[in-house]
Amino acid sequence: MLIRVKFFGELKEKTGKRSVELTLEPLKIRREDLIRILEKEFDIPKEKIFNVAVNNSLSEDFIEDGDTVSIHPVYRGG
Repeated sequence: MLIRVKFFGELKEKTGKRSVELTLEPLKIRREDLIRILEKEFDIPKEKIFNVAVNNSLSEDFIEDGDTVSIHPVYRGG
């Protein structure tokens, strides 16, 4: 399957990319599995990933072929 992953904030700076296309073997993966892949591929600590939106939805648990995933870092401030 082919998915597009968009990085925001400090994650964009850490990866040096605004977005990437990933080709993954399973046709459907869980959100947690993608986080593990990103941890390994881009050395992103799990605690730095706050929101994972699939096709602009925070309620999707599975990622499928053609989906766009937005990865947002933990935001701090007051």
